[in-house]
Amino acid sequence: SLRGQRGALLEGRRDFASFQSKGGRSTTVRTLHRCDVRWCEGEGLAITLEGDGFLYNMARIVAGTLLQVGVGCRSASSVEQ
Repeated sequence: SLRGQRGALLEGRRDFASFQSKGGRSTTVRTLHRCDVRWCEGEGLAITLEGDGFLYNMARIVAGTLLQVGVGCRSASSVEQ
């Protein structure tokens, strides 16, 4: 599904510096093994993230970014950068 493709944009090893709310880490490179976005009828949007580590507020920022892409406020290509 398109929702799953949006989440897959973030999977893999990359620098997630733009997905943290505060600095201070010696490295911001993380591996996101799974980023699954799906709609659960009667419950709403469900986002599942699995990785080797997360930066401060990274999961919240990833979720918000994917939501912005989903509603058309942000392009999927902006997430890849």
